[in-house]
Amino acid sequence: MVSNDVILQDNLIVNVFRQNEALLILTQDRGFFKYSNGELEPWTIPSEHVLDGVSVFSGIQLRDQSFVLGTISNGLIHLTNEGHVKYSINQSNGLSNNTVLSLFEDEDQNIWLGLDNGINCINSKSPYLQYFDNDGMIGSVYASKVYKGMLYLGSNQGLFCKPVNSIDKFEFVPKTQGQVWCLEVVDGKLFCGHNSGTFLVEDKQVEKISNAQGTWQIKTVPGRKDLLMQGNYDGFNILEKVDGNWTFRNKIEGFDISSRYFEFIDLQHILVSHEYKGVFKVEVDSALHNVLSFKKDELVEKGLTSSFVKFNNELLYTTKNGVFKYHNTSNAFKKDTLLSRLIHFDSYSSGKLIPDLETNKLWSLSTTGLDYLTVSKLTGEQKIESIIFPSEVRKDITGFENITHIAEEQFLIGSATGYFIFDLKKIESYPSEISINQVEVSSSKDENTFRFVDLNSSQSFLNNDNNLKFSYSIPQYLKIQKPEYQYKLDGFYDTWSNWSSSGEVLFENLPYGDYTFVVNGRVGEI
Repeated sequence: MVSNDVILQDNLIVNVFRQNEALLILTQDRGFFKYSNGELEPWTIPSEHVLDGVSVFSGIQLRDQSFVLGTISNGLIHLTNEGHVKYSINQSNGLSNNTVLSLFEDEDQNIWLGLDNGINCINSKSPYLQYFDNDGMIGSVYASKVYKGMLYLGSNQGLFCKPVNSIDKFEFVPKTQGQVWCLEVVDGKLFCGHNSGTFLVEDKQVEKISNAQGTWQIKTVPGRKDLLMQGNYDGFNILEKVDGNWTFRNKIEGFDISSRYFEFIDLQHILVSHEYKGVFKVEVDSALHNVLSFKKDELVEKGLTSSFVKFNNELLYTTKNGVFKYHNTSNAFKKDTLLSRLIHFDSYSSGKLIPDLETNKLWSLSTTGLDYLTVSKLTGEQKIESIIFPSEVRKDITGFENITHIAEEQFLIGSATGYFIFDLKKIESYPSEISINQVEVSSSKDENTFRFVDLNSSQSFLNNDNNLKFSYSIPQYLKIQKPEYQYKLDGFYDTWSNWSSSGEVLFENLPYGDYTFVVNGRVGEI
């Protein structure tokens, strides 16, 4: 007997773990106790309050020495080996059921949950972390920013925040009800572009500094540190810094076209892109009070989900037909061959380009994944990388896609149902150990007439048994990086098929002959 302490006699023990020379004893209703040198005492950890009132039914220690606890009615809680909460998952944010009866970690470090009703699998080492707004509190995320230790989300329902890297719930920032379009840090201040105007944000409070409706973007004015320009529903507006405080100064008169995308050529010349009306070159006076002239660029194709950004001091206009760079010498856009590789014509979803100044990356999105351009600081060499991240998983807000750098190689991407955080350091392709699971043959195309073939023996088929079905798989259980397959049937279909997520193929009415079926697989590759 190790101990007959009354606490252990009165409380159901769920599991016992070794921690150095001590034992950690997990109980059903009173959390952890530490047994060392013949003494039993509560294990004092930062997350003690999380376990208050929680009934634990199952618990295991993972290979990394962290703990996973399955509860009755409260889902799953993941603790570090020091007792900090890594995350908690329940029915409101992903699980099929709130009662976790059993737990298992497989060799790929997936965590399997036996629930009160069904089985779930958590990809614990996945480079992707999903925040699923199941109860609709936050809404669709249009913008995000990390500022002074807080993570801010701008959505179609307002501005929300919480301490970065915490498991705290997001809090609504008062007075921001409605559509948020942008979050920008300028002059060390956080600006929020909103349907109703512009706010300055500090902690969980806002101050409205402009009533000009629909602030799409906020940019610094070249050579004027005391001025900012806003693109609004009705054109341009100017903010001015007076005695250290940002205030609304004036609307620039003479141009009332909605200016969601705009970039400065210089102080007095601005390019504006409107998805339905096209690209305009606007000339303003030096005081930024009036538009002197504006002209539409008739050579540039307009289009829904087109975009216009500045990256590495280059002005880039993007449509489904590629990326076009503005040349000052000719005052014209010309297609850039390398940058146009960011646009996948066969899997096009949006022409939105997203520059990230902190990491010097330029992002694009397609139906199959994300692409990003990097530029070497030493040589200036440009390189495009791709990662699997299908749009059916991302659930983009088409035309309003947004990606924000939040830490090291971690990025946040907004979604119609919340957001994802992904870590580029952890994204990798996986070995494709593909297996042919079964082969079926039939003399008819009727699904009910197919019969299984013994894969352990060599067989020949009658000439009328000319319908063959192959089923195959890769033993991976990743939610986002799903397996894909391509195949060929030598002697009949000698070229490789296109990649597909389908794990079976049917060949019908095969003529007399000898055939060899070959299948390849991949996970996490483009």
